Amino acid sequence: MMAEMDTNKDGKLAESEVKGPLKNDFSKIDTNADGFITEAEFNEAPKPNGEGGGEGRPPRNDKQLPTVAEAFG
Repeated sequence: MMAEMDTNKDGKLAESEVKGPLKNDFSKIDTNADGFITEAEFNEAPKPNGEGGGEGRPPRNDKQLPTVAEAFG
């Protein structure tokens, strides 16, 4: 995943190369404050907990929705 974001292929991520939650937390992930996220820093970064369905999506609800007949019948 890091290699896909590393557009200039220098082995580290500049803030201009990232987006979403990684960009929002860039300064927290860049633990040595050098302006780049290294592979080690990237691997140590907190991972999404799986509660959401991805960027901009609400958490998944595994409850079965009622059928039309059940809802209106």
